[in-house]
Amino acid sequence: MSIFQKGMTDVLKRADRIQRERLKKQKQMASVRKLQAGMAVSSLLLLGMGQVAGGTYGAFTDAEDYRDQLKACEVFPATIEKMLEELRADLTELSALDREVFSVKLANHSIKIKEVPSGADSEKISSIAASLDGDINDLQTKISQTQEQLGNVEDVWARVDQGLTDLAVLVNEIQFNKYYHPNCLEIDHAGLLNGVTNEVNKLSLLDTHMKNSIGQLIKEYRQMKNLSDHAVPELSPSVQFSGESLLNSEKHKAYQELKKSFADRIDELNVQKDNTATRQAKLYKLADEKFAEEEKARLAKEKEEEEKKRAEEEKLAEEQKKAAEKKEKVKEKSESAPEEKVEQPVEEEEVVKEAEEVIEEPVEEEPVKEEPVEEVIEEPVDTPEEEEAESAAAEEAVIEEQTDGE
Repeated sequence: MSIFQKGMTDVLKRADRIQRERLKKQKQMASVRKLQAGMAVSSLLLLGMGQVAGGTYGAFTDAEDYRDQLKACEVFPATIEKMLEELRADLTELSALDREVFSVKLANHSIKIKEVPSGADSEKISSIAASLDGDINDLQTKISQTQEQLGNVEDVWARVDQGLTDLAVLVNEIQFNKYYHPNCLEIDHAGLLNGVTNEVNKLSLLDTHMKNSIGQLIKEYRQMKNLSDHAVPELSPSVQFSGESLLNSEKHKAYQELKKSFADRIDELNVQKDNTATRQAKLYKLADEKFAEEEKARLAKEKEEEEKKRAEEEKLAEEQKKAAEKKEKVKEKSESAPEEKVEQPVEEEEVVKEAEEVIEEPVEEEPVKEEPVEEVIEEPVDTPEEEEAESAAAEEAVIEEQTDGE
């Protein structure tokens, strides 16, 4: 059952109840008229039922002397005033709900895109991707907050709908009572009527036509106080009030647009969140690819350095081997060379001794004939030490030639 149907059901139930009470009072009034044959009987009857006074009100069994007839009030001013108080309170509450709904503002929320620097390595790219977790969490928080705001707006608007429905039931009841006897509807509390009128004028939720109809109803109750005796109040035709008819169509449109703005913002935030998550996944993939390239380059460089180092080690080993061989040959030659040098001095000593012995033998002098002397140029004779040095140099030259040949 819709809110409107529920409201109409309440109105009909209340109208049916009032109608039954009205029929009951009419039967009571018929009984009173039968007893109008004599003032004594009427006085006794009135003393038994209540009071006899123009403009004095009691319970439903009371009566008043008006226009030479005995009348019973179906409703009394206190009841109407209570309804008007309730009406003013409902209008005030609806004004507060109106302000609460349309005071909600959507906050702007944007994500600053983190660009990847040119030439960034895998570690930098992975760091940027990880930082997007914070952006995704912020977006999710904003989505939840916006959804909560939308839920609050919908809850408040549901209270607006229910408030308008209750207001329609109350206004219909007040309108129904205006057709009772004017003396039963005199409202002494003028401030109450003015308060209701002010709240009606301030409430932008109300449809303009319905607002005018309520204003006219209050005006009719106001005139009951100033009616002269035997005057008949001028009453406007009844208007059927409902929650839907009371609602201003522009306000309803504004509410629908407000809901749409919340829904659009939620969709927008979800798109931003999905795009950020997609970008994060791409960055992680790019970081992995970049890392694989870096590992490949690192391994290739390590291999190149190892090969270069191995080549240098092989070259050094070869040079060391050659140097060792050369050193060994030189050592062998040097070990054999001293033996020859030792023998030479022995031979020289023997030659010297023999020369000395020859010199020691006496030689007979013979007469020397003087002959012309020719100049003889003595060639330098190598000493034993010089001959030994030349021999050693010759041997070294031979060894170097052999080494180079190898």
